[in-house]
This record gives sequence, C-alpha cells and structure tokens, in this order.
Amino acid sequence: MTWLTRLMQKVIALKRIEVVDANTSIDWAEKQEWRDWGPPLDLVRGESYRQKALQQLAGKPRVNGYLGPVLDVDRKILAQYEVSWPPYEGEGVQDNPSTKIYTNLDFPPRKVPEPPGYYLGKYYTKYVDTVKELKRTREYEKAEQLLLALVDAVEAESKAKNWVVAPWYYEQLAIIYRKQKQLDKEIAILQRYAAQQLDTSSINANPLLIRLQNLQANSQ
Repeated sequence: MTWLTRLMQKVIALKRIEVVDANTSIDWAEKQEWRDWGPPLDLVRGESYRQKALQQLAGKPRVNGYLGPVLDVDRKILAQYEVSWPPYEGEGVQDNPSTKIYTNLDFPPRKVPEPPGYYLGKYYTKYVDTVKELKRTREYEKAEQLLLALVDAVEAESKAKNWVVAPWYYEQLAIIYRKQKQLDKEIAILQRYAAQQLDTSSINANPLLIRLQNLQANSQ
C-alpha cells in the first residue's frame, strides 16, 4: 500500500467524497481521444524556480507543446521539487536556468494552406507570450522568424475578413530591428504595415506611421 493510498483512505474516512461519472468513453485510449483534449492547467508549484528539473522531465521547450508519456520519476529529480512556497530567499538559485532554452525551436515560414490567422495550427494571438519570452532571453533571430510568420497570418486574416491588421506584431519586429541597429529592416517592416488595411479614424496619430515618417526623414 503506497503512501498516497493511505492518504486517500484517511481523506475518505474524514469526509465523504462523491465521484462524478467518467467524462470519457471506455475505449478513450484506443481511440486516442486524448489528442483532442485541452492543455493541462499551469499548476506546477515552484515552476519558475525549478526550470532545470522540469527540463529533465519534459525536455527543451517546443513550439507545438509536449506530448509525452507519464513515467516513474527518479527520486533524485523528484527531490528537486520539494521546496517551500513561497520560496525562501535564494532558494532555487542552484538551478541556474539557461537563457538559451529556446535555441532548439524552429519557426518555419507560414504555409499558405493554413486558415487565415493561423500559424502551425494555432491562432496568431496564442504566440504573444512566446514572442515576449524570446525577446526576454535575447533570442532575437528566433523572435524575428516567428514574428514574420505571424505577420503573414495577420495579413491573411485581414484580407480574408476585410478588417484592419493587428499592429503589435509589426511593432515588435521594428523594436527588434532597432535593437540590432538594422535601419533598413525597421523601415521595411513599417512600410509593410503602412501598406495594409489600417484604422483610418486615428491614422494621423498612429504611432507606427509616425515612427516611419521620422525614420524616413532622418535617413534622407
């Protein structure tokens, strides 16, 4: 009898637990129904302090998420999760998480058959946190690859639905090019934005268009 079994027996003895009916079919595994389930909630205790231990279990970050079996965890790895919460001062610093954890990610150009607004099977807004993290870790080349693909998705949706483009993705590319002192690329992405369908109600106050005008004036 495992400690978990004993614990559950104690809980049941203290309080009656009503178990709801199963929400899956009996042959869910054979039918691979789990492929259509939503992602698990982000409830990993101490996640930000145990990146090294998590990567030992799940591997490097992957753009399309993870799909791996549940395994018996080595006690040495499991011990790395036994921390207080909130952590004490300095706790977890021995992990020394790498700032290059996104090195193995690949962001290929967007494929035309994808639905408007989608990239690698996900809607473009789902990549906002990934872009921010790539910038935070100074993976500017990866961020540029991803953002260029997302801009293609944004423009495809704009044309298909006849509405304005989302400016955030162009702006992030312009910021990256400014950091890398790539003036030609910064002007080019802003010109690409200016050529799209925009909100005409505030066209004169559009910060990206103003930025483009200033860059063009200073480059002459």
